[in-house]
Amino acid sequence: MSICPSCSAQCGVDFIDRRGALANYRSSCMSCKHSSTWESSSTRNSVPIMNLLLAFVILFTGNMATKFLRAFEHMRILTPYATTFKANQKKYFHGVSITFQNNIL
Repeated sequence: MSICPSCSAQCGVDFIDRRGALANYRSSCMSCKHSSTWESSSTRNSVPIMNLLLAFVILFTGNMATKFLRAFEHMRILTPYATTFKANQKKYFHGVSITFQNNIL
């Protein structure tokens, strides 16, 4: 991102924002004015896929969310905030896990 794909000049890279595990960056060339953006994760219905994957993995492995998120924070890995994480689990996965458990037992 620091080299322009159009003219091969040096580009400035700016952090735009963060939504959980999703980080957005903008690359701007000073020579030819070419600009591009980059996202660290794709989205589905404006929800970052990586946020959903983290919520899914933690719920279905039985790990405690607070410990998992704290460990990632110490490793400086972007994760959703605990409130976002819990909202994603409740909205997308709690019904699935209850159905799954009822079918197994």
